[in-house]
Amino acid sequence: GDPKTIIQHVEIPQLANEIENLNFVTTIAEKASSATAIVQGVTQPKQITLGEVTLLDANATKVIQSMALFYRQNWLDLGTKYIKLLEAMGDEIEAVRLYKAGYRGNVFTREIGPADWRSKAGWSCEVISKKDKAEQNLDQIQNLEGVKSQFPGNNTFDEIYKKKLLDIVNLTPDEKKQVMDEEKKNMEMEAKLATQQSMLNINPNGGTNPPATTPTATPPMATA
Repeated sequence: GDPKTIIQHVEIPQLANEIENLNFVTTIAEKASSATAIVQGVTQPKQITLGEVTLLDANATKVIQSMALFYRQNWLDLGTKYIKLLEAMGDEIEAVRLYKAGYRGNVFTREIGPADWRSKAGWSCEVISKKDKAEQNLDQIQNLEGVKSQFPGNNTFDEIYKKKLLDIVNLTPDEKKQVMDEEKKNMEMEAKLATQQSMLNINPNGGTNPPATTPTATPPMATA
């Protein structure tokens, strides 16, 4: 077919003087709002006091927070477009062969095609900043600590708690498996030692052996 129905070249004029025009408009907006550089969170090539540095940092943080909403939405739109492109291409996407090395040195391979990731329910995109993610992880740890204190000695919850902590530090599945396997061995060894110790303290009559005492010698008494 005609390629112009899909892709069309667009002529863009030279932008040699556009930067000056943009700076002119920006200057007019700044003067109209009576906002100084410090209020805008912008540094100036001159010496400033400690108080101005504090105000500059606070105002810059406000500007970043106000931009975060649009920044996150921009990435969300990009991710949604990417998903739609993949779904539209369908079986035209070539299969990819992936290789992965296990923690024992074994290399596993698998071919991933459109049929492996296609879903009838579809996919959605989620955007979260590193700062928000760190705050969520901190809140999750505090909540886990609070709940864990209500279930002392609960091995099942202890295992869940440890797995959640490994999820927070972003370990790979192989690394998580190595850590949990080692923890399981340690717990089995501790249980085995505790069982052996309890068996040593049980006498044949069903009671418990009295604690061992150290024999002492009594000197002979003198007689007249």
